[in-house]
Amino acid sequence: MAFVESFAPLFADFGVAATLAGTPVVGMLDLETLDEGPGALTQRVSFLLQPDPALAPAQGQTLVANATTYTVRQVLKEPPDGALTRLVVTRA
Repeated sequence: MAFVESFAPLFADFGVAATLAGTPVVGMLDLETLDEGPGALTQRVSFLLQPDPALAPAQGQTLVANATTYTVRQVLKEPPDGALTRLVVTRA
């Protein structure tokens, strides 16, 4: 019997309701601060979600989470197995 991993408890506890291209999704909004060198910090916002065959995240789509509108810049499969998808977003 194959093991099927479920992220439902994780998203139930830490997820936020959002819409991606008008479709309701649940994921985790993440704000990462990057050190770009002496005196230069930047922030990268991303949204982590579980892939859904009915959902096809793509660059340029609109994500609305926590009453803020974002534009998807990159769609990345999370290592090591791609079981989760990370959307790198910017404020629209």
